[in-house]
Amino acid sequence: MMSYLSNYWQHYMITKQPYELLIFDWNGTLSTGVASPTLPSQVPDLYPGVSEMIKQLSHHYELAIATATSQSQLYHELEAHQLKQYFSAFSCHDHGPKKPEAEVITRILDFLVVEPEQALMIGDSYYDIICAQNARVDVLGVAQTAHALKSFNPTDTLNHISELPQWLAARHK
Repeated sequence: MMSYLSNYWQHYMITKQPYELLIFDWNGTLSTGVASPTLPSQVPDLYPGVSEMIKQLSHHYELAIATATSQSQLYHELEAHQLKQYFSAFSCHDHGPKKPEAEVITRILDFLVVEPEQALMIGDSYYDIICAQNARVDVLGVAQTAHALKSFNPTDTLNHISELPQWLAARHK
């Protein structure tokens, strides 16, 4: 998977993106939510290829996380995976209103001074989709059962987070 993503980025990524900011949900989108036996303190595994993908995306986009996870837990998990430095903003469950309230995303937009049409939310649940729609941000529903998310009218759906680079590249054509 890693070499596929590296080769993909080398050959297909172009420099002009329709989005400046990618906002990810954490549990269920990037993280499996299932504790890893190889990481300390019950830190969940990432889906295959996520670490490499985040590193590559950070060269082309501003990255943020909007999650129901607490800030301290999120920071602990990101640091365990050595990914915290790739994200510019965080909206966590202990920062105020919860998904699906628009403020979960608008506080990231305000902090990074990004307009809603320049941002894309990527999430795996109804709450992620409705939150993005409430904030007037495009949203990708990502889940093994992506067809189930289509009834909530996301911008588009993916079956797995590993499809994101190809989807973004297709949007640039």
